[in-house]
Amino acid sequence: MIADTRNLDELRARARSSNFTLLGPWQLMVVQAGPNDFDRIGSLLARIEPRILMTQRSPGLTVLLPRSAHRTRTQLKELLTASEVLRDCLVVVSNTDFQRAQLRTAEDELWSCVRVLNSLSISSGVCSAEDFAPYTAMFGTAPEHVGQFMERMLGPLRQWDQRQSADLVTTLRTYFEHSNSMSRTASALSIHINTLKLRLERIDTVLDNDWRAPEYAFRLHVALRLDQLQRNV
Repeated sequence: MIADTRNLDELRARARSSNFTLLGPWQLMVVQAGPNDFDRIGSLLARIEPRILMTQRSPGLTVLLPRSAHRTRTQLKELLTASEVLRDCLVVVSNTDFQRAQLRTAEDELWSCVRVLNSLSISSGVCSAEDFAPYTAMFGTAPEHVGQFMERMLGPLRQWDQRQSADLVTTLRTYFEHSNSMSRTASALSIHINTLKLRLERIDTVLDNDWRAPEYAFRLHVALRLDQLQRNV
């Protein structure tokens, strides 16, 4: 059904005989796991939703949930994390509704998201595809570049923080998160505004670049966001 290589009448006949529905929309999920775990994972997912459809893919399973069995993102995450079966698996869930014709592209995007997460050394947990969608679009075809990109953008700040027991990475992230507002950034960091000014001057020196320029600031923001997502998973 995902590959759209079967005649629709044939699929309908199989659906009637197997008691599943072809009616969309669908919610899509992928599970990165070893083949020895497929049966246990399948049993767990079937208990969560009996109308679930699954197919094996090279690094794991692709799963379709009928949207009629709607669960919120939080509810589904709680169900998936409640069992030990998925403890060592990486699960990527999309909260988007897909029609049958959209499934193949959506599946490719979710597995690209898995590769991006793996490049961030994330190999377990339940992640939302939407949270990583911009980075999947940027790095999905070359996930090995994610680490290189982050090191290029944040490496000098990380090295300074390590040598000086400083916190320039957090300072810069907070500065961006508060729309470059000095007062709100200082308040969020619980530091005096003069201390913040000194930290930003140090960032000027360490980066040796006009990091406030729109293009460079955008790249820094992406790297900082990836760093934060990596810490939160």
